[in-house]
Amino acid sequence: MNSTIDIFSLVRIGQPLILLQTWEPNRAIVELTQQLEEKAKATNRKTIVFEWRIAVGLFPFNALAQEIGLPCKPLTQEQKEAAKQYGEKVEQKPETFQEPSQLTEMFIFLKSLEAEEQLRQIIVFYRLDAFENAKEHFWNNPIVIDHLKHNAELIGSFGSVVFLYHDQFVPQALTKDIMVTEFKLPSKEERAKILQLQKTNLETQTNIKIEIDNEPLLVDRLAGMGKLEAENALRLAWQKTNNHAVFDVNTLVEIKSKIISQVPGLSIYEGEESVDNLIGFEGAKQYCRKLIQKVKSSNVQPGLIKGAILFGGAGVGKTFFAKALGSAENWITLSCNFSAMFGQYVGQSETNVRRLQYTIEELSPCIVMIDEIDKAFAGLNGEGDSGVTKRVVGQMLTWFNDRKNDAFFIVTANQVTALLNSIPELFRAGRFNKFFYCPFPNRKEKDKLWELYIKKYELNEKQKLPNDNKFSGAEIRACCEDAYLLDISLAEAAKSQSVIYDIARPQIEAMEEWAESKCLSSRTGLRFSRTDNELDIEDLSTQRKFAGE
Repeated sequence: MNSTIDIFSLVRIGQPLILLQTWEPNRAIVELTQQLEEKAKATNRKTIVFEWRIAVGLFPFNALAQEIGLPCKPLTQEQKEAAKQYGEKVEQKPETFQEPSQLTEMFIFLKSLEAEEQLRQIIVFYRLDAFENAKEHFWNNPIVIDHLKHNAELIGSFGSVVFLYHDQFVPQALTKDIMVTEFKLPSKEERAKILQLQKTNLETQTNIKIEIDNEPLLVDRLAGMGKLEAENALRLAWQKTNNHAVFDVNTLVEIKSKIISQVPGLSIYEGEESVDNLIGFEGAKQYCRKLIQKVKSSNVQPGLIKGAILFGGAGVGKTFFAKALGSAENWITLSCNFSAMFGQYVGQSETNVRRLQYTIEELSPCIVMIDEIDKAFAGLNGEGDSGVTKRVVGQMLTWFNDRKNDAFFIVTANQVTALLNSIPELFRAGRFNKFFYCPFPNRKEKDKLWELYIKKYELNEKQKLPNDNKFSGAEIRACCEDAYLLDISLAEAAKSQSVIYDIARPQIEAMEEWAESKCLSSRTGLRFSRTDNELDIEDLSTQRKFAGE
């Protein structure tokens, strides 16, 4: 079962079996051993720590364990011959208890140590991080389950066995026997200490002063890294400029991006989108930025700020909005691709989802963009995936509802009907703060978009504009790009431009009808109305002249 009790407390009270979720097994073992030894001094109790790794089996970790050593057994004839080749004169070797079939023998040996002196507590850190899929190659082994289930009382009599792995999976047969907790990545305060320590070390090594202009930003960019990863990243980010040095933020982001890319379905978006170029999103922008400011001021309970779902036709700027919001708030924007989370092995998809959730928890506060979620779960109610997709969706929905982190989600969808048919639970109150409908740009917004992209691509500002009836922002930009690349007029570029509204008119009109009673307008922040998105033909006839008319 999951536990809110920290690992140190569980070990101290003698919980027999513990699963510790961690991406830093080395740091976890070292720090926990130090804490246990300090506590043992105060209580006059000896703490003996062993470690188990698949390559070497059981071996002593701290000084007290090294004093005791391991039981030995005679070498076989084959082992003696091998030892002679290296000039070794040994007749015995330590028992490593390397195979799962030796678990009971290992527990009996550990119990014998405790029996010698009642003031001893024995801890075994059993590392599973070498297993790519511990569920498949360790936990699904009936021998392992049998040993643990029937030796839990024996283990509790001498101490604890702590399994270390990056996933929280526990087989059903052991859910009542194993307590699950986690050893988190460095906190904000710990990252600040790492930064200052590396600053001091590098200044001592190089004799060059390091200037830190924006410490909170650097500390934020170290989020999601382990202690060793953070230390190495700062060394790589060190740059000399004139008579001093700095930690380059862009280098930290690049290193962080490579680390996060190892999580299936997750990546860091790096771009230069600006909220100043967000046209037609004033209502959504004000609403979302106000919520994020609440998070920044710590003036809100954890978990109340959820995020928003943006509906609208393709090309209206939903994805642009998510990217620009992260840049404006100086938060990292994570892009979540659900399709990449599905694995080929049994249980791998669910494991990938848990890893993604864990990473987002560690990186918050951040913007998390789930783009075109309607496509990711298309055909959810069909057949062919043995229920994997439904389980993944269930995991995500539960997490959306229960999470207590400060990640701000921006979810986009081009078709509401597909979502209503596949995941109606997504619309339940409490999973997101608001639903926004993103209409196609009106006349004033189109004028601003033409002005923006004509300037961006250095086009002739005096040329006549094409008929942009029901153009989206993406289509205006595409016209300007074609005119720039092909050295043609905007009117000529528009002739070959496909218009998404014409292609998907029935779906868009159906979505607009649904949105009238369900969504706010991204333009105004008020209840969406189709009258707010009607064609501006009357205005155009008096204010503009279309090329070719």
